[in-house]
Amino acid sequence: MVPLVTALLEAGDPLGALELLDRYESGSGALYSRVASGLGSAGLDAMAARTWEHVLELAPGDATALARVVASNPLRAVEILRAGLQEGAGRPDLVRSLAEVLLKVGELGEAREIALEILRTSPTDLRALAVLTTADPLVAETRLRERLEDERLPATDARSMSGLLARMLAAQQREDEAADLLVARIDAGEEYSGLRWTLIELQPVRAFEYLSRTLPVDGTGTIVCDLWDSNGDALSEAGYEELATEAWVRALETGLPYVEDVLDKLYVLAPDRVMPALARRLREAPTSELWGALGDARWSAGRASEAIDAWTEAGSLNPEQEWWLEQVAAARAGRDPLE
Repeated sequence: MVPLVTALLEAGDPLGALELLDRYESGSGALYSRVASGLGSAGLDAMAARTWEHVLELAPGDATALARVVASNPLRAVEILRAGLQEGAGRPDLVRSLAEVLLKVGELGEAREIALEILRTSPTDLRALAVLTTADPLVAETRLRERLEDERLPATDARSMSGLLARMLAAQQREDEAADLLVARIDAGEEYSGLRWTLIELQPVRAFEYLSRTLPVDGTGTIVCDLWDSNGDALSEAGYEELATEAWVRALETGLPYVEDVLDKLYVLAPDRVMPALARRLREAPTSELWGALGDARWSAGRASEAIDAWTEAGSLNPEQEWWLEQVAAARAGRDPLE
């Protein structure tokens, strides 16, 4: 069966593969999943949706199938999960999934009751608590704060619950409370440093202030660069272009060999800020990539002759890379080498 289905899918015949599975009444959720994906790729969306429903009927715990059915027909997903629970004697994963899907179809009361039932025996169950943040925010906040006050709570749970509570507070326009909560938890220890990303997402200005205060001025490395880069993205999306520029400049100065995506953003917003940062980097460790980036920045700032000098230097450091000299030739011919 598997070789035949595989051959039909590779030949671009997902309908034939589906007919084969149906003819032999296959109970393989894995094979039907492959066929459903093939139907979707072929643009047969309605048939793909029905096939994903069948996959979920065969394997109610299949996360991919559940996501596909919820996206196309959440009420049908509820029906299938209920049937799966009757057959599976209350499997915990299906109970949690049912509560989450009930939220999507607006059945807040039933979702709340399921979440509370789970929490009676598993008071730190994150999925149940997440359901409760939507189904009953007041109860969720009480439960989360109680759990976070427990000194015996493992750091991984405390980190997840802090992020969950912060997101709920932010959704209620209590952004300052959310930021205060995150900052306090981050300051509690290195094991909570991952919450800096949540702070960046929810409160980019507070995150900029926090990172400016806590990261070393000469901080280096991938994590520091990624924090500043992500902060710049969040600030830009929120309309704080000047702060975004400053965050991206700091990402550029973290000492990584080449930060192309950061440079691309700065070429557009502030090419004049790129050049000093690159010049400092070049004094520390000159590379063809940095000279080429400096040439791009100079060109973006309208300094054509200096850009040509920088690209020429890049080409001399890496003669095997012809790109830099091609940019020089384009500039001298009056064409835009960055197009």
